[in-house]
Amino acid sequence: MLLTPRETVHHSSTHRASIEPRGACGAQSRAPLSASRLRWSRPVFAGLTRVGTISRLGKSKGAVVDFLEASPSSSMTVTDLAGKLGMARVRDLRRHHLDPLVEAGVVECEGDAVSLTANWLDALNARREQDGEIADHRRDMARYQRERDAYKNRNRSPATPHPANRGADGYSEDLEKLPPTPSNRDLVGLINTRVNTPRGPGVLWDVKGNEARVVLDSDPLRWVPLDTALLVLGEVAS
Repeated sequence: MLLTPRETVHHSSTHRASIEPRGACGAQSRAPLSASRLRWSRPVFAGLTRVGTISRLGKSKGAVVDFLEASPSSSMTVTDLAGKLGMARVRDLRRHHLDPLVEAGVVECEGDAVSLTANWLDALNARREQDGEIADHRRDMARYQRERDAYKNRNRSPATPHPANRGADGYSEDLEKLPPTPSNRDLVGLINTRVNTPRGPGVLWDVKGNEARVVLDSDPLRWVPLDTALLVLGEVAS
C-alpha cells in the first residue's frame, strides 16, 4: 500500500491567526476550517514539584478533525486519513487518534469510514473547556497584550536598573562588578535557592550547561531560561 506524502496543517495556538474576536471561546482556525487550534498536554506543578499532567487531545488529533472537516462530506476512510497524516499503520491511527476522539464525541467510526458527529464542534469545545485549553488561551492572550503594550510604551517607562547597580546615577565609574559566576557544580547545589536576575528575583529551578532555569516571582507558573552569568546570588538576591 502506498501512502501519500504527509500534508501540512498549521496548528500553532500563538500564530497571528489565533487572535480571537470578542466573545470567542479560543483561537480561531484559518478559513475555511472552524475548529480551534488544540494544545498539547501540559504538566501541573505544586511550587517547583511536578505533581501531575493535564491530558489533552493534542495537535495530532486536531489534524484529524481538520482533515475530516476539509473533506467534501466530512468523512474519510481510515486508510485515506492515515495517508494524510503520514501514518503507516492504520491500527495506530485507530488506537492513538480515533478512539480518544470517539470517546470525546467528536468523531464516529462505522466500518472503515470515519466522520464528524452532528455536534462535533460543541463536543470539541466542551473537551477544550474541561482540559483548561480555553483558560490557558485567554491567559496567553492577556500576557501577549501586556507584552505588546510594554513594547509600545517602552520609551515612556524608565529602564529597570541591573540588580548589581541599584542606586547608581548612570556614570560608568559608579558601576560595580558582579561577583564571579559559580561553576555548574556549585549552581546545582544552589537549586531551589533565591537568586536575582535582570528580570527580577526568583528561585533557581534547574541548571543545564550555561543555561539557568529560574522561576521568577512575577511569573511563578513557569521557568525562564537565562545565562548563568546573569545570576546574582547571596545578599543581593535576598
